[in-house]
Amino acid sequence: MPPFDSLCLVWRRLRHPVGLAVVVLLGWFLLDSILYRSGFYYRFLAEPHSNAGAAMLRPLLARRNATEVPPTVLVFGDSRVGQGFSPPTAASVVSDVTFVNVAVPGSTARTWYYLLRKMVRDEVPFDVVVVGVPYQPTGAARWVDWSLDPAFMASLTDLRDAREFPASFEDPDIRRRARHAFWLPALQMQQDTQALFASPRERWRSLRGKRWWLAHVDDYPGEDAHMPALEFDGNRQVRDWSRATAEQRAALEQHLQILSQEPAADNEAFLGHWLGRLLGLVRGNGARLIIFPLPRGPYPEILPRDNVPSAALSALAQEPDVTLLPADFLADLEAPGYFFDALHANSTARAIVSRRLAAAVAEVMAADGIRSDASQP
Repeated sequence: MPPFDSLCLVWRRLRHPVGLAVVVLLGWFLLDSILYRSGFYYRFLAEPHSNAGAAMLRPLLARRNATEVPPTVLVFGDSRVGQGFSPPTAASVVSDVTFVNVAVPGSTARTWYYLLRKMVRDEVPFDVVVVGVPYQPTGAARWVDWSLDPAFMASLTDLRDAREFPASFEDPDIRRRARHAFWLPALQMQQDTQALFASPRERWRSLRGKRWWLAHVDDYPGEDAHMPALEFDGNRQVRDWSRATAEQRAALEQHLQILSQEPAADNEAFLGHWLGRLLGLVRGNGARLIIFPLPRGPYPEILPRDNVPSAALSALAQEPDVTLLPADFLADLEAPGYFFDALHANSTARAIVSRRLAAAVAEVMAADGIRSDASQP
């Protein structure tokens, strides 16, 4: 008698369990595809205030508000652009242009590329893309391994990106998380899905709030508060904190720590790479890319003196369809009266930025032959 069963006998014993496992895996993949890979979950069920939900809201907002006539300007950036730019205020300066603020808090240029790609695939009309960035990167955090990006991209990518997107990270753990977003989206969204089943009524209220947000986000007036006037010594330390609240002090101390750090060496290259890819989408749509400098903070005496555009931005500015606004475009707003915390513009600065940027965009559009009617800011 042979010591081992024949392969045919082994297969007859295992074919039913193996077949069942294949059916389960195919069923799981099909369910995964219907719920997540199709975008259904992110669009209709995901928590709007989550990273994936927030990223999905911006293409929905663009589809809702963008127009072919009048021409549309899409404004990208992080929370500093979200807080610092008002479409209605811009429209009061340029009457025949549709401005759409699609800034995502906590995002980087990699997110903006995938956001715009999603809008292009959704056939959102646009004539100009405006991006607000720091002209000189600060802080030691490496943008190439920005930990929020895999969550943002869950709703913006598909299996066609399964190789390229994870490879854009250098940290092995974050690269692994990025792969999970493609091959195991249910695991990526596990906490969000569990919260949905645990509190369906609360999720329903939040989803109803999403519809309200899409309709009323442009009504947001900004924050009225402002930072206190402070004096600094020769070592960039505050002489007297008595005018600052505990919250303001904590925010400013973190800001001071970031400014004291040696900037990550590859952040400039990261920004140039992803803005270059963004430009490819802009160019493919026959549009123009305009880049403007963000106000760096409320206290100019502690800010780096060198605020010229980085080499990567200067290289982009040589492209015929790119306009780089001057580094001092908003420099006069780097004062405590224009910030409600250490990074974000208050309502006063929001109005000034919106009017000034709208006028600059209108000037560029007029030079390109795109119709616009600008009044004085």
